[in-house]
Amino acid sequence: MRFAFGHHELDAERFELRREGEFVAIQPKVLELIIHLIRNRDRAVGSEELFRAVWAETVVTKSSLARAVSLARRAIGDDGRSPAAIVTVPSRGYRFEAEVDVISDSPADDDPSSRYVGRTHILARAHAALDAALAGHGRILLLVGEAGIGKTRTAELLCERGRAARAEVAAIWGLNLGNAKTAVQAKNAAQTISARFAHAPGSLRRRRVSRSGCPSRARAFATAQSA
Repeated sequence: MRFAFGHHELDAERFELRREGEFVAIQPKVLELIIHLIRNRDRAVGSEELFRAVWAETVVTKSSLARAVSLARRAIGDDGRSPAAIVTVPSRGYRFEAEVDVISDSPADDDPSSRYVGRTHILARAHAALDAALAGHGRILLLVGEAGIGKTRTAELLCERGRAARAEVAAIWGLNLGNAKTAVQAKNAAQTISARFAHAPGSLRRRRVSRSGCPSRARAFATAQSA
């Protein structure tokens, strides 16, 4: 589901925010905060509820919440001194007051394979790793799990986010390391990608490898690198 307000569009499924079509870099927790406020925009949301919804496994202070709200306002172009979108309700919490249009994708456009348990949590961690890489702090991200839980879709969304941030993206798909010929192809392809992007700023390298004999443990490997 997507939410449009002002010049922005927030895609809760893809876990991304755009301004006039351009990707907006934002911290995962700050984006989770905005999503929760929008979904509950009919009322004021208290601090304790936000702590449970956004920082369920972390102990945070009210000053940390205030900081997150400030970053959220900045991300959507809201005036911190006189906010019109994320307003403070004295003794109650925060409320999202900007007019919101809800955009629902039609069933024909809905991809059932893109749905899986834990989407928001997994995408938040993946996006954080990518954002860190694009900021100059290289990361290696390993997606592991049973077949059909959404590893491939997660990697696809991560690459789309990289392209939206104008990073160069390369991918290798469907290679079987149990076969000697494809193992050599995988090695050659990896070397080609390494040479191509070794000195490219803000580059993203991604490869997916399937091991024969372990179909239920197929793994997607994603590496994010920034020179």
